[in-house]
Amino acid sequence: MGTISSESPTRFERLADVLALMPDVIARLLADHTSDSSGRCRGCTRPGTGYPAAVHPCTLHRLATMALIARKRTNHS
Repeated sequence: MGTISSESPTRFERLADVLALMPDVIARLLADHTSDSSGRCRGCTRPGTGYPAAVHPCTLHRLATMALIARKRTNHS
């Protein structure tokens, strides 16, 4: 696996930049992936149980947040 330069965007950052063009998807991810009373993500459940498994903020919430920031940065209001 190669190293990540601070000057070149990671795959995650590139995905956030693409997602920045999809405001409805960003809004849905942020709405679905919220914290419950125990600090777990409501959207990331253990299969078959409905029990929140991931700690909030989960990866999808962080990705959507990055996309929202990228959207604001590039004026895609």
